[in-house]
Amino acid sequence: RFHYKQKLMLGASIRFKDAIVLHMGYTLMKCFQINYSYDFGISKLRNYHDGTHEITLVYSYNLSVVKNRFLKQKYGYLF
Repeated sequence: RFHYKQKLMLGASIRFKDAIVLHMGYTLMKCFQINYSYDFGISKLRNYHDGTHEITLVYSYNLSVVKNRFLKQKYGYLF
């Protein structure tokens, strides 16, 4: 994943022998994040679908208690 100013997220992933996934997300008001993903099928099932769209809205509450944990998960540095 690539993060720009802790607001914009771009990334890609792969599910072995199944799909290549592109991700994009934006953080709103520090506690909301909206994400969009698109799966490109690479398995034999690709003949039966044109890909998959996914939109997610994430709300994180009580950030003062779990601030470091939230930021680690949100920005991908889990160590």
